[in-house]
Amino acid sequence: MQNEPPWKKRLEKQIKELRANLSKLQEWQKGSLKKKKEKDQLNRLYRVNQKGLNVATEEVRQRICSSVGKASAV
Repeated sequence: MQNEPPWKKRLEKQIKELRANLSKLQEWQKGSLKKKKEKDQLNRLYRVNQKGLNVATEEVRQRICSSVGKASAV
């Protein structure tokens, strides 16, 4: 069994983080995300206050799809 290349490990870690952030954004949309610290972090990463929750959520979904495509292409 061969080890995965470092770039693929980094990409999978990035996908994992994006999925976690997508989940937090969806909780925010439902109104169940209460922690200000998490909201500030998401706002800093995806500029939610400027773009809106729907746009930021869709952007994260698209980033996940493109990253998964890169990881599975090889």
